[in-house]
Amino acid sequence: MRLLVTRPVDEAERTAGRLSALGHEALVAPVMEVAPTGAALPNGPFDLVIATSARALQNGAPLAAPLACVGEKTAAAGRKAGFAVAAVAPDAERLADLLLKEPGTKKILYLAGRERRADLESRLGEAGWRVELVEVYAARPVAAWPKKIVDALAAGEVDGVLHYSPRSAGLALPLMGEARGRLKHFCLSPAVALACAEIPAEKVFVASQPTEDSLLSLLKGL
Repeated sequence: MRLLVTRPVDEAERTAGRLSALGHEALVAPVMEVAPTGAALPNGPFDLVIATSARALQNGAPLAAPLACVGEKTAAAGRKAGFAVAAVAPDAERLADLLLKEPGTKKILYLAGRERRADLESRLGEAGWRVELVEVYAARPVAAWPKKIVDALAAGEVDGVLHYSPRSAGLALPLMGEARGRLKHFCLSPAVALACAEIPAEKVFVASQPTEDSLLSLLKGL
């Protein structure tokens, strides 16, 4: 299959390599450009640093505090940056569950993206944790896709698209134009699939776990 990969360029290129190994062709079509905000980090001290994306850790580890994070990729970035990784969970909800099992409350620094769901900081704050939030990166929508992507869609030369977040799915659908209704839409989670509610249900496929391995397993047999 020829598949659109709508992640930011660096992540999309890694996914493209995995698709190629599976016998598929990837068209890298990012819907967002990610850039650091330049926000200054507080000195602390903090009991814990939290990150839900590896992008939050690209400027290193200026703080002597352990890291709790979402995903093994973020954990690997944390270790590379010099953090001691104390906890890893597959998503923000389960990270909050894991942290709130610990007795007492903590003062934490949450390194986050500007565009995000507020569930994690809300749950920790409601439990009495002191959360200092710093938005260290932002994702801005692209104005349009390259001509080769637009032409491939118009010519019916694209079979499907991989969606990794509700926001990116919501940005990608208008860029696809009328082609979106005939494409297969492979979604990382049920929340992502909700963003594709306008697509016929038989064209929407949802990963059993919110991981890329599970997402790519949807392609088998199709």
